[in-house]
Amino acid sequence: MGLLTGIHVVQWVVNHGECFSPTSGAIGLGWERDGKVVAGVMYEEYTQASIHATIVLAKGEVIVKGFLWAMFDYPFKQLGVEKIIVQMSSANEASENLALHLGFTLEGRIKDAYPDGDRLIYTLTKDNCKWLEKEHEESKDA
Repeated sequence: MGLLTGIHVVQWVVNHGECFSPTSGAIGLGWERDGKVVAGVMYEEYTQASIHATIVLAKGEVIVKGFLWAMFDYPFKQLGVEKIIVQMSSANEASENLALHLGFTLEGRIKDAYPDGDRLIYTLTKDNCKWLEKEHEESKDA
């Protein structure tokens, strides 16, 4: 069980999420259990002020605290961005619920941008990210 990085994580996210073709230079961060990726995030479209993330969980999995800490430490502390952007179809209730649970706020809606609904744009700012708190950093190997 542990943290993974690399292009194979990007490919896992693409194969399991709503992202159809990552931009060149996409970076993957994942969590492995029993030799299999069970959670992943793909970062792309880095602008120094913000970064786009696609977050995917395998069916029936939950995100462990250690992965949560790493998932937000990388863009906020290592890259120094102020905002993470996630997007999903309005038909994808599981993704929307996950975004809300993680503390993201709905910032925009583009009508009929997906075959099955609207494109929802959620954001999370560094100041509002509870996953960077000391208690989560200390439990990163959970």
